[in-house]
Amino acid sequence: MDRLVVLKALADDSRYAIFAELGRAERALSTVELAQRLDLHPNTVRLHLERLREAGLVHSSTEAHGAPGRPQHLWALTPDAPALGLEPDGFRVLAHLLADALAVVAPDPDALVAVGRR
Repeated sequence: MDRLVVLKALADDSRYAIFAELGRAERALSTVELAQRLDLHPNTVRLHLERLREAGLVHSSTEAHGAPGRPQHLWALTPDAPALGLEPDGFRVLAHLLADALAVVAPDPDALVAVGRR
């Protein structure tokens, strides 16, 4: 991922707020949900989401909601989007512990459980 493209995309306060909200979300969010959470107009959010998509930071899926009209777009961060400090506390420590455990040749399952608990 081109860091300059990412930095330019996130330089706008609204785009950064959308990116951060998606990073904190436990599930994909619709354009309307993002607009409500951030007190922005849905059309404004759509424009920013397209810019974030162009930068490779977000992706969308569609969900038919059972009513007439267009299907709803649900937005989430791409798997390779930078974390920017949005990961939960302790996530980096856990990642390092798991990497240490996997570096062992033929790790014992009980040892992996012990490392995970530590």
